[in-house]
Amino acid sequence: MAGELDFSVQLRLLNENFNNGINQARDRFSQFTQAVERNLAQMGTDTERAETLLTGLGNVSSDRLTAEIKATADQLRQMGAGANITREQLDSAMSTAALQVTRLGRELDVARQEALRLGQTNASPTELTEAANRVNRLEQELGQARSASTSLSNELAGAMNRASASTDDARNAL
Repeated sequence: MAGELDFSVQLRLLNENFNNGINQARDRFSQFTQAVERNLAQMGTDTERAETLLTGLGNVSSDRLTAEIKATADQLRQMGAGANITREQLDSAMSTAALQVTRLGRELDVARQEALRLGQTNASPTELTEAANRVNRLEQELGQARSASTSLSNELAGAMNRASASTDDARNAL
């Protein structure tokens, strides 16, 4: 009788330990699943925001180009889960930035030609100074825009890599 009672107690303890282990595993799996779902939801939000940011670059005036490219790059950098950006969106964003930089380059060429023309005429010192200042400002803006475009390209790649890693982590977890 004592042996049966001993066996019954051991069986009950084993059963309780097994049930506790199952409950803990279920709780951990539930927590992990919720974390994956939050990451995927964040990635969806980041993707929508990235699409809006990249689309907006096409409507930027040349005097705001550098600031907008930098702001877009900064926001991409801050995206936690990353953005699921397609190759077409990446190409479009980079060609938009390149077109904007080209437009700024054309403005610089026009400003240089105007400064040269003023230098060959009887322009006032004020006109010459203003023309030279405009050329200098546009040269600086063009350099900054080129640098910002490189930064944007790097941040786009980073956002895509984070999204890929988030997706891989979710797939591997399941």
